Amino acid sequence: MIKTRFSSIVSRKYSDKYICYDSSIQQILEDRVLSSLDSGEFRLENRLNYLDLNNGFIKKHYWRKGGMKFLKDYYIYLGLVRTRPVRELQNYIDFAHIINKTGNDKVKNLIELCTPVCSFIEKKGILYTGDIVLSKIDGLTFDQYILKNELTNQIYDNLRFSFDILFQNGIYNFDMNLKNIIYNHFTNKISFIDFDKLVIDTSRKNDKKYSSDVLRKFKKSLKNLNLDNRFNWNKFIK
Repeated sequence: MIKTRFSSIVSRKYSDKYICYDSSIQQILEDRVLSSLDSGEFRLENRLNYLDLNNGFIKKHYWRKGGMKFLKDYYIYLGLVRTRPVRELQNYIDFAHIINKTGNDKVKNLIELCTPVCSFIEKKGILYTGDIVLSKIDGLTFDQYILKNELTNQIYDNLRFSFDILFQNGIYNFDMNLKNIIYNHFTNKISFIDFDKLVIDTSRKNDKKYSSDVLRKFKKSLKNLNLDNRFNWNKFIK
């Protein structure tokens, strides 16, 4: 059993493979997760990311970037709890706990949670490869939405409120870019995804440095995607 800040993770080992999932998962989904290695439902043998519209799940496979790109999708194994898929699973679980416990009706009506299904790790000697499987979220990534639509005052207000809620609860995503925010224009709900670089530190609520770093990353993504002219930063940051 692997502890998170507010819950725990169950790990099952099959030879050199591990399936990890939230201990609070329903029995019917647990059976589905455990049978996935044989059924191939989550395509864990496939080293690519995919979106499956039939079973409602998405899979993220971890790949190296930057100076370590030559290692492709291999990482040094330093224990299950220190693998990227398990660390991100912990972040999703704890993020959901905090958002659900705010007791704020506006938060519940505005922020839609992306539910983690399981993490998968395959150990190869001193190395490993890994994936995380998540529930599919309807909507467009924020960069796609901005390209196709004018942003209303309500969207700016909702986005600003969502960022405030994260900071007030000590939640900081240091990879906060437009592709990691999903907006559903039918429900007007916002979802945050990709928690690989998420930090949850309840002792640093509304931390000015951390908040500034997150906002700086978000602003940089607007520029990198050539969307800064379609986003009113002053209206958002006021």
